[in-house]
Amino acid sequence: MTPEETIKSYYRCWVTNDRSGARALLADKLTFRSPQDNFDNADDFIETCWRYAEQFNSFDIQHAVYDTKAAYIVYGSETFCCGELIKLQDDKISAIYVTFNPTR
Repeated sequence: MTPEETIKSYYRCWVTNDRSGARALLADKLTFRSPQDNFDNADDFIETCWRYAEQFNSFDIQHAVYDTKAAYIVYGSETFCCGELIKLQDDKISAIYVTFNPTR
């Protein structure tokens, strides 16, 4: 898959509550950084953050820039806005860096 296809599949897994599908798209040694959490492996990230999957019935992607090994995605709703720098390695998501604005 291209980086764009991988990332879109990953977001679709959140919307459809496909935990195993999302986990399959992540590198085992995922680096995740956000204002609220930091994880250094995919299992801990999924275990802790999957509880938020029920909040997503869509991703309103407002801006996306894709490269061969990275992407920057901006999405949100009426109450928040997130930016994610997503890095890929060996066709898996290897890092996610999140910025968050809850006062949109």
